[in-house]
Amino acid sequence: MDHAYLASCWRAYAGSDPTMIEDLLRQTPPALSHVAIALRAHLERFPNTKTKLGRPQELVEELLARGLTEPEDLVQAFIALDANVYGWGDAADPARASITRILEKQQFDQLHRRCITTNNGPALAVGPVEETTCMVGRIERLSARDHERDGVCPVHP
Repeated sequence: MDHAYLASCWRAYAGSDPTMIEDLLRQTPPALSHVAIALRAHLERFPNTKTKLGRPQELVEELLARGLTEPEDLVQAFIALDANVYGWGDAADPARASITRILEKQQFDQLHRRCITTNNGPALAVGPVEETTCMVGRIERLSARDHERDGVCPVHP
């Protein structure tokens, strides 16, 4: 076993210079091809010059673009795309920001669609049509009649 090569691999893996990994990939002994797979996967974690994202983050962006925004679906699809190469932890910081941004927009859109005006002020529908949560400082149950009678959201016109 080539201990010097493996020590260099560890330094490159733990470091922040992708060119070191590229150099090591060109020197990988045939008996250590599994190390080359790990190095290549790690190299792809570095942001590429075009998208400014690493491959795990690009995968998350692709899934989000397909409309997968439910956390469970997103994680399962991500892991299925590159099984045994990347884990969800690889989709960390930049992808989390993208996911958070999209989920916040989705939640805002849902809030906007479900926000209604009642006699007591704005309310947010949180369950069956006959129930809402009042957003004026207290919880209140409203009847379906209130939903039918009241207008559009005054908070998010």
